[in-house]
Amino acid sequence: MNGLSRPVGSACAVAGGVVALVGNLLAPRFDQNDNVEVYRAVAASGRLAPAGVVLIVAFLLTTIGILAIASSLRGGRGNDAAWLGAAAVAAGGAIALAQNSLEMFGYRQMARVFAGADGQNQQGAFWATSALDKANSSLFSTWTLLLLGLAPLLISVAMLQTRSFPTWVAGIGILGGVICAFVGVANLLLEDQAALNLVFLVGSLLVTVWLIASGVLLRREPVVAPG
Repeated sequence: MNGLSRPVGSACAVAGGVVALVGNLLAPRFDQNDNVEVYRAVAASGRLAPAGVVLIVAFLLTTIGILAIASSLRGGRGNDAAWLGAAAVAAGGAIALAQNSLEMFGYRQMARVFAGADGQNQQGAFWATSALDKANSSLFSTWTLLLLGLAPLLISVAMLQTRSFPTWVAGIGILGGVICAFVGVANLLLEDQAALNLVFLVGSLLVTVWLIASGVLLRREPVVAPG
């Protein structure tokens, strides 16, 4: 394994999965039907920024952990899939950090401007907030496709090819990756992204289980597959 040692890579993967669960539990949910009410709720939320900080840590740990898992699969029959999965992780992790930063600062601050605007400036503030909201949603869907979709899918294919991880772990990664890839693509095409919230929840939980299980198993010495 080139790069991080197995214990460090394992620790990052497991910690990333656990911290991501904490961040998602802490993150507020805005399910109001009207955008005006959503933006006012965002402006008033006291949990959005703390949850964002936790999720930034989670994205960093998760990206490092998945890259370590992919690195352990290189050099054998799963080399190509592992490389492609690592590329998806790197791109998805960077976009996830950008999206989370936009939501924490730009979107939240613009929502506050809208909530405090007078009648003359309220319409302009609304559309400015809406533009940031749409950009935030687009970035979210993109990193969902890459980080939670293609990355675990490709790396799990490499796991099957190398036989260095149990088949059930690879199966969870493939299933979760397919679901999240579908959600990412669908949300980029659909107007109502809330329609797939439950599907996303199932897929993201499967990917989290895959990440934690893979991180725990990464500590083992590699098993050489029969030729």
